[in-house]
Amino acid sequence: MKLIFLFLTLTRIIYPIENNIFFKSKLTEQNLTSIEKDFLKSDVLVIGEEHDDKIGHQFKLELIKFLSSKNELILSMEMFETDQQIVLNEYLNGFIDEKTFQNDLKLWANYEDYKPIIEFAKEKKIPVIAANAPRRYVRILSRKGFSELEKLTEESKIYLPSLYMIENFRDKNYEKKILESISAHGKMSEQSLAQMLLAQNLWDASMSEQIYKKKQNKKIIHINGRFHSDNRMGVVYRLEKMGLKVLTISLIQNEKDAKSDLADLVIITSNTPIKQ
Repeated sequence: MKLIFLFLTLTRIIYPIENNIFFKSKLTEQNLTSIEKDFLKSDVLVIGEEHDDKIGHQFKLELIKFLSSKNELILSMEMFETDQQIVLNEYLNGFIDEKTFQNDLKLWANYEDYKPIIEFAKEKKIPVIAANAPRRYVRILSRKGFSELEKLTEESKIYLPSLYMIENFRDKNYEKKILESISAHGKMSEQSLAQMLLAQNLWDASMSEQIYKKKQNKKIIHINGRFHSDNRMGVVYRLEKMGLKVLTISLIQNEKDAKSDLADLVIITSNTPIKQ
């Protein structure tokens, strides 16, 4: 696929004319249909975000609205954990009210940013996969190692990916990237670093396996932090190893961070919309 850089405003997507460089003076308008064409050729669209990106959150909602208007799809979100699926389903299906939903789940601190997507999915009866591994199990793995995770009861393990999948599809380049990120926060023992790598692989294995298992011959849009999918690593790497065709989008707030190899579509979001 030809790599396209996009500059995003609140109401429209604008493509660059030349050189994949972002100059406002050389941008022209295009339609979301360009993304839809590539989406229809794929099994999964993975959107990598920066969690505090307000304009990026608005874009995701608009893209989901556009793609779901013509296509039957399923949403998948890092922001919900597998053991939250029952409560999430009960809310989406109208069995419980919003207050009960929010009280019964430990939602992300910025859930309000994701709430419009959940409300739209509820309105349109779009299934939402709670894709992430429960935090308590990630904590066990990062602090005590794989052997401790294996001691969990079968009842607990139903909320985890197949344990062999945590080790399977590990990517050395991705783990190098993780270690570089961790090193910025100070020194850690080799054992601690190894367990942190396993924890990251648990997150990615959980999300990719949930997507694979629940695809149901429908297109899936998965949302995660872009570290999990940039450069076709993490979740994307695992999905492709499972044989799925993946379209990737990376949402970037800072133009300096935008690089062509981050995703199939790299979208720079702006807090200042271009005048109509």
